[in-house]
Amino acid sequence: MGWLLLSAFCSIAIANLLKLYQKKDSKSPIIVIFLGNYLFAAIFSFMLVAPLPDRITLKEIVSGFVFGILFITSFLAYQRNIRINGISLSVSIMRLSLLIPVVLAAVFFKESLNLLNYLGIALVLVVFLLMGKQKDRANLYWLLFLFISVGFAESGMKVYKSFSLNSDAFFLLIVFTSATVIALLLCLIQKKRIINKYLLWGIILGIPNQLTALLFMKSLDSIPSIIAYPTLAGGVVIGSIATDTFFWKSRFKRKDFVVLLAILLGVLLINTR
Repeated sequence: MGWLLLSAFCSIAIANLLKLYQKKDSKSPIIVIFLGNYLFAAIFSFMLVAPLPDRITLKEIVSGFVFGILFITSFLAYQRNIRINGISLSVSIMRLSLLIPVVLAAVFFKESLNLLNYLGIALVLVVFLLMGKQKDRANLYWLLFLFISVGFAESGMKVYKSFSLNSDAFFLLIVFTSATVIALLLCLIQKKRIINKYLLWGIILGIPNQLTALLFMKSLDSIPSIIAYPTLAGGVVIGSIATDTFFWKSRFKRKDFVVLLAILLGVLLINTR
């Protein structure tokens, strides 16, 4: 259980680091920070994969590049949502976006869903209806964009597994290398100076970003996935609400708590195996 708790802690740390960076320097070039994050992730992934496999297909390269674009797009949407919608709601919607790979797996890979999964899907629709009544339209659009971009980015591993010759770690190497190149190109296009301080902030961000997945996989050695998945998802949502409340002094209305509670229940139901 310790590995699982550490994985949840690292996931919560990512959101809080993004919030901290905004507070410390509201004009910090986020794309430079993301460059440092993905550069660290690419180097770390290379260390896990090395030496490179003998056979690499064009389909693997193309899919890795496409999902690299989705990864950096979803991370930018995540950072934007934390700025305008707060940590609790942004993290909760990101966790709720697991609905997309679950549905895609059922439709395209013929994986079965249980009754609790269907109840979770129905609850997701209720959540967005509730938010539509109380959120500004612009803010709701950003939440929907986060939901969609993260959901499709998270679908990458399942798609890759359906045709790949190589390991999941190699896929992540392609994804993170692609995201690094894209971030660098955006820096050049936007004429952002690559300042060492912001690059270092990105590397610091990359540490919990990498550890979240590694520690979760480690926890699966001793905890059944039927327990691990909903525990991680629920723990991250609850932990994010706690840090938002006690660390960032956010104030929630009764309607906000109703939405967050519905999201938490939806996350748990969708993650039930």
